[in-house]
Amino acid sequence: MNNNKNKAFEINRINNAFSYIKRKEFEKAEDIFKDLIKKKTTNFDVYANFARILGLQNKKKEMIDAYIQALKLNQNFPEAYSNIGNTFFEKKEFKKAISYYDQAVKLNPNQAEPFYNYGNALMEVEDFKKAILCYEKAIKINPNFYLAYNNLANVYANQGDLIKSIKYFKRTLIINNKHYSARHNLGMIQLLCEDYDEGLLNFEFRHNKLKRNSLHAKPKIKRWNGEEIKIGEKLLVISEQGLGDTVQLMRYIPKLKQEKINVRFCAQEKLHKLIKSSGIDLNPLNTEQANKISEGKWIPLLSLLKYFKVNTKDPICYAPYLKINNKYFQKWKTIFSKEKNPVIGINWQGNPLAEKSLLRGRSIPLQMFSKIIDNNENIKLLSLQKGFGSEQLEKCTFIEKFVNFQDEVSKIWDLEETIAIIKNCDLIITTDTLLAHLAGATGKKTWLLLKYIPDWRWGLDSEKTFWYPSLKLFRQNENKSWKEVIERLSLEINKKFTKKS
Repeated sequence: MNNNKNKAFEINRINNAFSYIKRKEFEKAEDIFKDLIKKKTTNFDVYANFARILGLQNKKKEMIDAYIQALKLNQNFPEAYSNIGNTFFEKKEFKKAISYYDQAVKLNPNQAEPFYNYGNALMEVEDFKKAILCYEKAIKINPNFYLAYNNLANVYANQGDLIKSIKYFKRTLIINNKHYSARHNLGMIQLLCEDYDEGLLNFEFRHNKLKRNSLHAKPKIKRWNGEEIKIGEKLLVISEQGLGDTVQLMRYIPKLKQEKINVRFCAQEKLHKLIKSSGIDLNPLNTEQANKISEGKWIPLLSLLKYFKVNTKDPICYAPYLKINNKYFQKWKTIFSKEKNPVIGINWQGNPLAEKSLLRGRSIPLQMFSKIIDNNENIKLLSLQKGFGSEQLEKCTFIEKFVNFQDEVSKIWDLEETIAIIKNCDLIITTDTLLAHLAGATGKKTWLLLKYIPDWRWGLDSEKTFWYPSLKLFRQNENKSWKEVIERLSLEINKKFTKKS
């Protein structure tokens, strides 16, 4: 009899908790479940619903513990596996997430979302084949699952199947034409395929992507969309994304001024000195100054590509357009003159925080550069790496191959002085980083190392790029394979810098 009373009492408490949940009084419901758990209840519903409300309150650690207790009472609980997997995914513990998603889809093979989540985790560990299968299953269950189509397009882009990538981005947009991320990504793939007419139209949707706006200022004036503008009318151009993007595309600021437009240029402060000395803009603005502007209109820097109708046959403005400070140049010329061998400036890593999606894999380990000097004692290396990746010099096994003034160079962060150093090198070899743009914009002979599917601006096939005539592109012939690129590089270096007899 007492047992029945206890059960009735427990059921009544659970019903009270459900009433609190309906009214979104989660803490009161939580207190009831905690009390029942403290009394060692074996009721599965207590643990299951306790876990749910903990999740609603973003108490993820406690939620996982509650779900695990629920699974001890009932292993056939796909929701637990899915939500634990989601939590590990948010924590970027992707292998743990995969193990839980695997159980979730096995227990509930007729629900699309767990397959979608599973595919996302597989994407993060670059298991693209399994990710494709997961997205395809999600789509089979829900043919209108546009998020799965979008991510399927991303997988194919990473694998290099750009025809399928474009197909699935377009399918995403048929289902949801306001999926701006898909339209932006479609634009980048089209640009990569050198379809600048369509690509630049879709690329304009990059600023509609929620929480991913990369503009360096947000003025209150109206945006300019390329409509006719009066002579002398004020126009604020705002830089966006990384330093390399700004260096590459600030070439269009003088072109705008030639059209008698009153241009102000907002750019990253790290570039201001270089912008002024190169005559791009004599008074560049910082973010705070740009946000205070109350007259005229504004436009994102990268949108000038669309305005000027840039294409692969005509970049409109040709490099070089960065000027070398003669004082710095002569200073480093004197320092370089002490080195009797040719000097190759190298850079191997970009910002890892930016290496997502198609940018993932653009960097290489410093150690791989040992291969290019194994058979050539007639050259010296100079690290132009700054910040991320520069710590690799500390454990470099061929440090004796670097110039004896390396420490002096490593202390230089000023970009105006950096391009003077670049100009004094015999050759620059770099991955897809800011350095490629600095070297290219000064007309320096540079070899650029590119991953199998590179960033949109480099195209897919040519050894040359219309952006910078002084660059030669060394591309991976297959995904993730730098070894063959380095071997080709080594042969080219041996031809260019033969050993002295």
